[in-house]
Amino acid sequence: MSIASLKLICLDYIRDASGVARVYFNRPSQYNAMNTALMQELILLLQELVKEEDLKLLVLEGRGKAFMAGADIVEYARFSESDFTQFQSTSARIYELIEQAPFPVLAAINGFAVGGGFEIALACDLRVAKPAAKMGLPEVKLGLIPGGGGTQRLIELAGLSVARELLLTGRLYSARDMYNRHLVSEIIEEEVWENRLGEIMDELRVIPRQSIKKIKALTSSALLHESFTQRLNREAQAVNELFNTPVATEKIQSFVQKK
Repeated sequence: MSIASLKLICLDYIRDASGVARVYFNRPSQYNAMNTALMQELILLLQELVKEEDLKLLVLEGRGKAFMAGADIVEYARFSESDFTQFQSTSARIYELIEQAPFPVLAAINGFAVGGGFEIALACDLRVAKPAAKMGLPEVKLGLIPGGGGTQRLIELAGLSVARELLLTGRLYSARDMYNRHLVSEIIEEEVWENRLGEIMDELRVIPRQSIKKIKALTSSALLHESFTQRLNREAQAVNELFNTPVATEKIQSFVQKK
């Protein structure tokens, strides 16, 4: 399979001559919510991209007003227990591919990055955001918890206190709030968004891949240790246990009815 043969409906893919790939989540009417179709397309695309020796940088962004507004709760509401378990397992593959990519992955957070959308951003190497962007992990309000590594990557990136604040409140935070918590590296004004992204892309794409591989491997091993996978497995088990509880079912259905 090649990238050219992929039928992308939920994604837009642009590759330039300098070795930079830009992938846009493309369900703007649903705030780019992550459904099964989007996940499958993204996995297939990422699997092909990591094979490309001349790829220097991957940028993830969203069409419309959102980066990605998490999982598609309407689809969630139809899931059986086995459907939900499969959904979580599939999404975990996305975070793994992003985190282990042999090139830098930049999250260009142009709008809402919520739930699984924020977890995708957390799996990236760098995060920049527009001033109006909103980010957070509101799963607790549905009687759930983040199931895409959010509980663990937050601790590694921002520390236990910040992680518990975001996880327990389920609030959406501004780009400035996230910058102050060291989860966003730069806030870029709307009027200079493309120009500044271009400067960052130019800076990153000239770094030799061999150096990138070593840096990513060494920093990951220093932070995550061997127990990280075990902690992710415990998180996955916990969110699967919560999904079929009466509280979560009621809150998910209530969300869909309000929507």
